[in-house]
Amino acid sequence: MTTTSPTGGSTTPQQPAGLLTASDQTTQDAIGLASNFNSFLQLLTTQLKNQDPLAPMDATQFTTQLVQFSQVEQSINTNSRLDQLVKLQSGSQAMSAVGFMGQEVQAFGDKTVLKDGNARFVYTLPSDAGSLTVTIKNANGDVIRTISNAPKDQGDHVVAWDGKDDQGNPMVNGTYTFSVSAKDAKDQAIDAVTGVIGTVQGVTVDNGTVVLDLGNDLHAKVTDIFTVNEPQTASSN
Repeated sequence: MTTTSPTGGSTTPQQPAGLLTASDQTTQDAIGLASNFNSFLQLLTTQLKNQDPLAPMDATQFTTQLVQFSQVEQSINTNSRLDQLVKLQSGSQAMSAVGFMGQEVQAFGDKTVLKDGNARFVYTLPSDAGSLTVTIKNANGDVIRTISNAPKDQGDHVVAWDGKDDQGNPMVNGTYTFSVSAKDAKDQAIDAVTGVIGTVQGVTVDNGTVVLDLGNDLHAKVTDIFTVNEPQTASSN
């Protein structure tokens, strides 16, 4: 288990309106090149028809331009082939990810979804901690729950949050952010790895990225998964 800072693991990203995918851009580039090349050939033909037979044009410039068009065309064709390879690879990854269906996975992230008083998340300690605090924040960044009795020993720990704040008030359904602050016996900080947890219910491909549906509006990239196992018993807090 590495202790790389976790990223991702929330909702599936959506492509902003007006932005082009790599495949769309390659298609537009090819159309633009074809249009420019046709215009170039028309201009060349017209100039050749009207040139002075006693003073013919220097063909060096036209030859250079033809070579440049050829190089650009080769680059566009290369991009097109790369797009096809990416699509094939994404499809292969998606087929492989289908094997995760029904399995409980843990993936890098710092989000948890509260639904009807239930939310789960996971953290991993590279070594035993002398002190540890779990902090849960709402969408506005306000601290609503602090847990100080979570496990402190080395390894993976799944925590079940009952959805209540520090005053015992039930919180509304939605997405919350959590963090883990841990120190060893010498009061030195320990880098805890946090992650989302859920059972895989579906697999999608979003702009070439394979994304797993973990239920309760929770998603994770397949590349962010660090554990696949049978459902664990969570400690309730």
